[in-house]
Amino acid sequence: MGKIKLEIVSGFLGAGKTTLINKLLREAWQGEKTAVLENEFGEIGVDGDLLAGRDLTVKEITNGCICCTLKGDFVEGIKELARDYGPERIVIEPTGIGKLSDILEACGLAGREAPVSVYTAMTVAQAPLVSAFLEVSGEFYHEQIKSAPVVVLSAVQNLSAGGPSLPEILGKVRELNPGAAVFTEPWDTLDSLKLLAVAEEMTGNILGAEDPHRHEHGGEHKHNHEHEHDHSLENGGFDSCSFILKDPWAGEDVDELAARMKGGSFGEIFRAKGFVPVRGQPRKLDYVYGRLSLVPSDYPGVGKLVVIGRGIKKEELARYMGNIARRRP
Repeated sequence: MGKIKLEIVSGFLGAGKTTLINKLLREAWQGEKTAVLENEFGEIGVDGDLLAGRDLTVKEITNGCICCTLKGDFVEGIKELARDYGPERIVIEPTGIGKLSDILEACGLAGREAPVSVYTAMTVAQAPLVSAFLEVSGEFYHEQIKSAPVVVLSAVQNLSAGGPSLPEILGKVRELNPGAAVFTEPWDTLDSLKLLAVAEEMTGNILGAEDPHRHEHGGEHKHNHEHEHDHSLENGGFDSCSFILKDPWAGEDVDELAARMKGGSFGEIFRAKGFVPVRGQPRKLDYVYGRLSLVPSDYPGVGKLVVIGRGIKKEELARYMGNIARRRP
C-alpha cells in the first residue's frame, strides 16, 4: 500500500489558500478520503470553518511559536491524522507567517514515524499585492515564493489599470524563483487537474524523486535550521489578537473598522478574518492590507475575528471593539 500523500498549499496572509483548497477538493479530490491540517497564527481558528460541510476531517493547530509548532504539534498533527483517520491524502495549509522550507522539513520528520510523504507543494500569492508585500512583508513572503515548485497567482482579475500589470508581477516572481511553474489564470478557469499534475512533477524534481510513485519512497527535504534562538524573532515581529463577537454589528461598523486598520490606528494590520454578526446575518470578513471583503455566510456559531499585524496596539483595538459591541444597530 502506498504512503499517504501530503499536499502543501502555502502562501502569505490572505493569499487565498483556503479558497484554492476548496476548489481542489471540489474539482480534483472529490470522492477521495482526505484530511486537512490547518496551522493558524492566532488564538482562534477561522479557516477550518470555511471547510465545514465537506466529508473530510479537519485538524486545527492555533497560536504558538512557528518554530515550536513545527517541531511538536505540527508533526504530531500529521501523525495523528495518518494514524486515526487513514486518509488517502492530507492537505496541509500552513500559517501565512511561516517558511515553506520549514514545512517541508517538518513533513520529512513526520515521514520518519508515519506512512506519509510530500506529493505536491505550492505557494499562493495574491496578484494585486505581490509588489507591496515584497516591500513590506519581510522574509516569510520572499521565502515562500523562493522555495515553491509552483506559484499560483490569485485575484488576477482584480488587477487595476493603475497598478502593476500581470507581466510585471510575473517578472517579480521570476526574479525570486526562475525555475517555478507559475499559474496566472483567473481561478474560475484554472484547470485543477492540470495544476496538480504540474505540481506533482515539479515537487518531485525538487525532492529528488525519480518516479511518479515517489510517495512509496518518502523523499525528504533537508536544510540547516537553527532552533537555538529567541522565539519572539521567529515570527518576524508579527503578532495577533482575537475577539468573540456576540453582539450584532451595523454594516458601517465594519467599514469604519477597516478604514481605521488601513489608516494605521491600530498598528500595521496585514490581515483580519472571521465571521461578523451583521444585523443578525453572519458575514464572512476578509481584510488583507487595506482591502476589505464582506460576503454573506451561513456560519452558525458565535461571531469571531482574528487580527494579524506588526506592532498591533492591542489595548486600543480592544477598547474600540468594546465600543462597537456597546452600540446597538
